[in-house]
Amino acid sequence: MSAVSDHNAGLQNTVVKSLRWTLLNAGGLTFFYFLQIIVLGRLLSPEAFGLMALVLIVAEVSKIFAQLGLSEAIISKQDTNKDQLASLYWVNVMAGFFLYGGLFLAAPFMAAFFGQPALTDMLRVFILIFPLAGFGIQFEALLRKNMRFDILTIITLSGAVSGAVLAIAMAVMGYGVWSMVFGQLLQQGMKSLLLIGTGIKMNWLPSLTFKVGSIKEHLSFGGFRVGAMTINQLNARIDQLAIGAMLGPVALGFYHVAFNFVIQPVQLINPVLTQVAFPAFSKVQDDTGLLKSGYLKMIEMLSFINAPLLLGLAAIAPTLIPFLMGEKWEPAVPVLQILALYAFIRSIGNAAGSILLAKGKANWTFYWNALLLFIIPAAVIVTVSIYPSLVAVAATLAILHFMLMLCHYAVYMRKIMGNYIVDFFVHLGRGFMCALVMALCVYLLQYGMNAWNPWVSLLISVLTGVALYILLSYLFNRTVFKNFMMFLVSKT
Repeated sequence: MSAVSDHNAGLQNTVVKSLRWTLLNAGGLTFFYFLQIIVLGRLLSPEAFGLMALVLIVAEVSKIFAQLGLSEAIISKQDTNKDQLASLYWVNVMAGFFLYGGLFLAAPFMAAFFGQPALTDMLRVFILIFPLAGFGIQFEALLRKNMRFDILTIITLSGAVSGAVLAIAMAVMGYGVWSMVFGQLLQQGMKSLLLIGTGIKMNWLPSLTFKVGSIKEHLSFGGFRVGAMTINQLNARIDQLAIGAMLGPVALGFYHVAFNFVIQPVQLINPVLTQVAFPAFSKVQDDTGLLKSGYLKMIEMLSFINAPLLLGLAAIAPTLIPFLMGEKWEPAVPVLQILALYAFIRSIGNAAGSILLAKGKANWTFYWNALLLFIIPAAVIVTVSIYPSLVAVAATLAILHFMLMLCHYAVYMRKIMGNYIVDFFVHLGRGFMCALVMALCVYLLQYGMNAWNPWVSLLISVLTGVALYILLSYLFNRTVFKNFMMFLVSKT
């Protein structure tokens, strides 16, 4: 019994340390991302951001085929040996080169589909990112599997700093949208180089072994992950695809900036818990009680962190966006405000993926996302066709994802962990309600300071929002507040 307790305590300590490093990683990446978008937003046009958004749509979907879902397979399967790792490594490397060749040939057709000839050259340069990434993907997976998020944080932030410096420097020199392309390439190149160096240091370099038969289970797991993630990316990007094809790159530029203001923090903050939770849940995958308890705590913490960030961002957006990026970006403000709610719902819904993968249910994620492929695109395309408005698209996504989150619970999560819907909303609701009250107060305060200097208005609003949320959390969400503070100050 004592050995079990010691094991659980050791795992808990490792999780806490991993959470801290991942939090540092998320904070650093968020800082450098917004530094870029603020500077580039003043130097580049909405059309340039729209063109880059189209490149990123193609790249994000294609990235899944470069990874082949093998990183998750390595983390999920606890008994992968060195020969299997070697075979999996060379699969990733070959996938990166094959993907580059295929996209190089397809680039003119993609540019013609969007009616943007400039995309051909942009895509052909940007997709160099895939062979670059192929050499480091497995080392990143092994760092995650061994919960070495300290090393991974240093590597990731080093790449982010390099990419941000190059992108800003090129934009200042007048290279336009190409500054974003080469900034992303340098970021990935630096990251892969450091991952390879880590692989050498950790003695993880693969042999020249390549035995397909030994990795059938990994490929099967990865195949379902590729299918699920591809469909998930299409579902997540269909709004931008529809806007780019039907409303043009300028409208897409406004939407892309608004979308990234709300989704970038979620994509960086969520992994603080989900990337650590996946390997941790995998280690206790047969204990339903621990899985349920850990999942609800994760929901509680996501709500506690994401709700004030996103709702607060929506409250100050009318002053923040023009102040940071210039008056030309004002059309993005109402879109951002609605997308903030969508991003919060999506952040909560995505947390379930760690449980499904920990239980080895990659096929379930595939089936679910395949179903969504018939729902989300249809809803977005119908919305754009009937009411061609960016605000309408944002509202459709928010409502639809809330309904889908409830359906996902009924279809899958209840089968794994039983009926916990009341507990779910209790754990979710306290943080959200505190954040909602705070955001409404800040919004009214902003309205009253409309004629003030924007810098002063933003400073007062942010400080008021932080103080009010801390007070509300202490009064009405005290347990989570104390746990969060203990996490920040603990020396464990």
